[in-house]
Amino acid sequence: MNRRIAGSEGGTGSWYQKWHARYICRQWQLEHGELPAKVELYKVGYPIPTPQQVKGKPYDPKQQYNRRGHSTKIHTTECAKSPLGQLPDELRERHGLGRAGRREVHRVEQRTAAATGSAS
Repeated sequence: MNRRIAGSEGGTGSWYQKWHARYICRQWQLEHGELPAKVELYKVGYPIPTPQQVKGKPYDPKQQYNRRGHSTKIHTTECAKSPLGQLPDELRERHGLGRAGRREVHRVEQRTAAATGSAS
């Protein structure tokens, strides 16, 4: 899934990025009681040595990343402005967070066949 979010498996991954970031917004709000200002997704990588290079030696991925790793920001979501980037009132109440004002929760508009000009 990480490769799909980062866009490594065909395409840019932008669909996965926006929805994953919105999920992180909601999860943070659930765990911390407040909405984060924004969520930034980064693609990180580092060269992995061959088995011959590490044979008989310790291999610490953290050290390898600190020495030769790189990161690139791939997506930023502003949680307060993002559709479905906030917990709905039902979940807020269930977890003791209280109801949000109408302006605080942004929903996705429902598209109907009549609105899009499609017939079933």
